[in-house]
Amino acid sequence: MVRDLFAFPYDLRMLAGSNIDQGRIACTQLMDAATQAMSIWLDALPMNEVTSRFKAVQQQAMGYGKQNVGGSYLCH
Repeated sequence: MVRDLFAFPYDLRMLAGSNIDQGRIACTQLMDAATQAMSIWLDALPMNEVTSRFKAVQQQAMGYGKQNVGGSYLCH
């Protein structure tokens, strides 16, 4: 009987899958917390032309960050 040297044991595959799921959850929580923190911080600033433009740039930057994190293996 020939044994496949590259086969991973079932328990190891299950552990890896569980770790990936936990990583996805942590990644989502981190992005949500960062978005909420930035929103609270920006809402505390007085609204004027500069802060409204800054808020737009910040939202765009957070959007890019979410896209980058969403494109990573962990957050799929």
